[in-house]
Amino acid sequence: MPSGLSAGTYVYTLVVTCGSCSATSNSVTVTVSPAPTVTISASGSTNLCTGYSSGPVLSSSVSGCNAPTYQWQLNGSPISGATSSSYTVPSGLGAGTYTYTLVVTCGSCSATSNSVVVTVSQQPSITLSGGTTICSGGSATLTFTLTSGNSTNWSLTYSATPTSGSPQQFTVNNINGTTYSVNVSPTVTTTYSVVSVTAGGCTVTPSNVSTTVTVSNIAVSASVQGGGTSVAICSTATNRPTLVASVTGCSTPSYQWRRNGTNISGATQSTYTIPTGLAAGTYQYSVYVTCGGCAATSNNVTVTVTSIGTVTIAIQGTSSTNETYCENQQGGTLYVVQPTSGIVSYQWYVDGSPISGATNSTYVIPTSQTGTRNYTVKVTDAGGCEKFSNAICVTVVSTPTVTISTSNTSVCPGSQVVVYFSFSGCGPWHLTYKINNGSNVTVQTSSNPYMLTYTITQTTTFTVISVQNCSGCAGTIVGNSSITVTPYGIPTSYFVMGFTGDTVTTNSNGYVLEWPNYAGNGSNYPDGTVNASSNTYRPKHYPNYSALNGHGAIYWDGNDKPVEVQVNTGSGISGGTQKTLFIVYRPTSSSLTNDRMVIYKQGDENHGFAIYLINRQVYYGAWNNQNCSGSCTNKWAVFQSTGFTVQPGTNYIFQFVYNGNASSSNRLRFSINGNVYSPSGTPGTSMSYSGDAVSIGGKVGNTRFHDFASVNETNQYLCDNTKIAEVLLYNTADATLRDQVWCVLKYKYGFTNLGNNPIGVLSKDGGSDEREPIAGEPLAPAEEATLSPVAPNPSEQFATAVLTVGRQQYVEVSIIGLDGRAYATVFAGYVARGERRELVIDVGTLPSGVYLLSVQGEYFVRSERFVVQH
Repeated sequence: MPSGLSAGTYVYTLVVTCGSCSATSNSVTVTVSPAPTVTISASGSTNLCTGYSSGPVLSSSVSGCNAPTYQWQLNGSPISGATSSSYTVPSGLGAGTYTYTLVVTCGSCSATSNSVVVTVSQQPSITLSGGTTICSGGSATLTFTLTSGNSTNWSLTYSATPTSGSPQQFTVNNINGTTYSVNVSPTVTTTYSVVSVTAGGCTVTPSNVSTTVTVSNIAVSASVQGGGTSVAICSTATNRPTLVASVTGCSTPSYQWRRNGTNISGATQSTYTIPTGLAAGTYQYSVYVTCGGCAATSNNVTVTVTSIGTVTIAIQGTSSTNETYCENQQGGTLYVVQPTSGIVSYQWYVDGSPISGATNSTYVIPTSQTGTRNYTVKVTDAGGCEKFSNAICVTVVSTPTVTISTSNTSVCPGSQVVVYFSFSGCGPWHLTYKINNGSNVTVQTSSNPYMLTYTITQTTTFTVISVQNCSGCAGTIVGNSSITVTPYGIPTSYFVMGFTGDTVTTNSNGYVLEWPNYAGNGSNYPDGTVNASSNTYRPKHYPNYSALNGHGAIYWDGNDKPVEVQVNTGSGISGGTQKTLFIVYRPTSSSLTNDRMVIYKQGDENHGFAIYLINRQVYYGAWNNQNCSGSCTNKWAVFQSTGFTVQPGTNYIFQFVYNGNASSSNRLRFSINGNVYSPSGTPGTSMSYSGDAVSIGGKVGNTRFHDFASVNETNQYLCDNTKIAEVLLYNTADATLRDQVWCVLKYKYGFTNLGNNPIGVLSKDGGSDEREPIAGEPLAPAEEATLSPVAPNPSEQFATAVLTVGRQQYVEVSIIGLDGRAYATVFAGYVARGERRELVIDVGTLPSGVYLLSVQGEYFVRSERFVVQH
């Protein structure tokens, strides 16, 4: 029967053929029953390690048989006694692979189950080697050897337990082969132990599988003797620092000092002294220590060798090494230009001496003291190197001062004054001033003093605004910052009477009602016999007459009455031994022949003085006690025709001076516009009288000059078209006062062609050594002339000298060279008595050399030697 028949009933017969014959056998029935099925499974792990305590339980599942019989097989062989439906793998199996199957018999049929493979792996065992002693920083190799177990893809966990610090664990997987090695570098002694090992699925945690790596820990440190790990030294210092090595962990170390990592020959001691001769720079020193087979290198000690190159200082904001500052003003700041780093201390010096407290990198130059000083600084670096800088020369100059002055603050109008600006400090100076309320004027000058020449026509104030010296230092003003020069007017000393056309009182038609007396006590009025409402006999006022420089004047025609003044007793007009009279007069018509007019008359037929105009000629006279009888002791009279003929349309200044104290030849003087006329007679020493009347202008009524008059006094003297602008009377013959009035009248009325007052000193005896008395003062000698030295001397631009004279006279001042040549005229003109005449000498155009300032007067000669130096 073939195998592989499916379950079922099969009938087999045999047909036999013999020839053509055949025969069928009986039938045989074959019944094929279904085979039983069986599966087995394991409860528990089928992967076991040797030494396991119990194996897995194999159980079966049978179908297709109601009464099966069982036979367990191991590796195809029946297991004795294993005939139950389950089987427990016995313990103690050795390492290997075990295949379990189950044969189930059901009747004549049997079936074999699937197989269950139980694998018993060898239990791993491991050893650890490599424990040794190493030097600090060294390493050791640990070897883990798998002495049993599967050496394919096994894993290891081990621990490192140091003597100090926390332990660590390390796991290594997928190890192939029986050994595993690792390098370790512990810093302290450390024990390494196997925690677990897994091989072939078997894990063991062995105990006491460990080894120890002992670290021999040599420690060395280097430092500077005295402390610290860095030191700075100057390259030239002789005192050198010493380095010290400190070793632990070794009792017999050997030393090798190194500089910048290179061994220093012979430096094998525990200390090392830095040698001289090192160039400036930074060096790293260390020491290498060996002890047995171990070695250690110390930390680095930093040694900085310093040196200082050129030290340069300067003043902030300038490259100049010579600087000038103003006293008590902000000084510059010194600072170190180089070196820019490495300096740890500063000490500033002045003229070689240290400045207390000046230890910063900058220093503000003080300016409280004047003078020239040299500043330096000494710098010190970290290594103790010291070096001085270059020197800065500083000059502190005095704050300049300026003083303003002039010799006279009250001067004749129209005259020049010299204003002096005197300086201190160095020049040239920048001077700023102003005149009155004008704009500021700035000049640069090397002249000291600087002289400003200015013509005074009104009250003038000169004000100093500022001054700067040669260094631009702003200065201060010493004394008053301004001076005021006033042109003087009519003097009031000894002033007893004055009339001016500028102050006349008129009616609505311009005819004179009064000619006010602006000094003295006399009452004044036109002739009282004139009807107050009538203009017939009244002179007329011209308030602004251009020919008299815009001033007023009173005009008389042939019928006008004079202005008469009733003199009060004690007014100062009467009597006395001295008189000075000024009159500004202008005839306006050419019809003057045989006309006669009183210009001024004071007194009566017994005593007085007068100025007349007769047939256009000027007469003047004085007389005293002409009608007295035997009691007269001082009877005298002077009457003089000047021979001077006035011209129409011309202005005149008449000056009449009487000085009873002077010598007889000097008692009476009279001038017309600078021409002096000497009297023909000799006046007496006094004019003692009182109750005089004063008559100004108009015609003369019943007036006589003296007993010897050649003119018939009974005639009336008429003078057409005459103007009188000013009448001034003083009870003194003082020359200074006369000079001042002369000056004022010249300027006021525009007498530009007149020089100084022509009437000089009326000396007592006609000599030149005595001045005239003033209102009875005792006589005192006066020096004829004085000339101050020339200053400055030597001179470069301008110089001055001062001249005073004892009597008024004409003076010429010249510059004379030693070769006798006249180089320049400084001044030519009249100098009044007592006047302080400033002579301004411009030497800027003169060659350098020696000169004489020569002064030639009418009564003296003076000279001063001076030097011009450019």
